[in-house]
Amino acid sequence: GMFAFNLTVDTSGYMVGESAVYRISGAPANSTIYWSSWLNGASTGEVNVSYGQTTDANGNWVALAGTWQAASVGSWIKQALIGGQTQQVSFQVMPRLTTVKTVFAPGDTTTYTISGAPPNSQILWSSWKNGASTGEVNVYYGQNTDGNGNWTANAGSAWSANDAGTWIKQASINGVTTSITFQVLPATLNTYQSKAGVYDARQTSFTDGA
Repeated sequence: GMFAFNLTVDTSGYMVGESAVYRISGAPANSTIYWSSWLNGASTGEVNVSYGQTTDANGNWVALAGTWQAASVGSWIKQALIGGQTQQVSFQVMPRLTTVKTVFAPGDTTTYTISGAPPNSQILWSSWKNGASTGEVNVYYGQNTDGNGNWTANAGSAWSANDAGTWIKQASINGVTTSITFQVLPATLNTYQSKAGVYDARQTSFTDGA
C-alpha cells in the first residue's frame, strides 16, 4: 500500500550562513526526488525540480544543503514529490545575530553583530533573562543596518554580577526577527573552567571558536 513518507529538517530555524540537513525516510525505494519550495507564501520558482537525487533501497535519503544567504530570509516551505506522494516541511531562515562569545563574566563587554538582515532598516531590541522580559521590548536605539543588511556595535556597558543568568537577546529588523542565547556568570571563571570551555546548548548555533 501507499504509506506517507517523512520529510524533516534538523531544526526549525536557521541563521544566514548556516545550512539545512534534509532527511527523507519511509519513501518509495530507488525513486527520484522532485523538489518544490515557497518563500513567504510565494513560489521560489523551484517546482518539481529533480537534481538527480534518488532514495536508497530502503526509501531513505539525507543531505546537507548549501549555506543560507541573505536573500533566503523568511518563512520557507520545502516539498518533496516521490513516487506520486508529496510531503512538506516548514522552517524559518533568519538574519545572523552573534556575540563575541556565549558566556560572559562580570566586567566583560560584548559586541553584537547582525548580518543578512533587511538593509537600511531600524533595529529594535528585546531581551529576556531567565525567561522573563527585562522590560526591553522592541526598543530603538537609533541603530540601523547598512546597505548590505549588516551592523555591528559594542554594547554600552559591561556585564555585572546583577546580570547573572541565561539571556535571550532579540533583534527585529523590518519585521524579521532573530535571537541569540548566552550566559552571564555571577563571578569570573576560574582557570580550570576557562580551559575546559563552556558550550552553547542552543541547537541551532554553530560554534565558530569565539
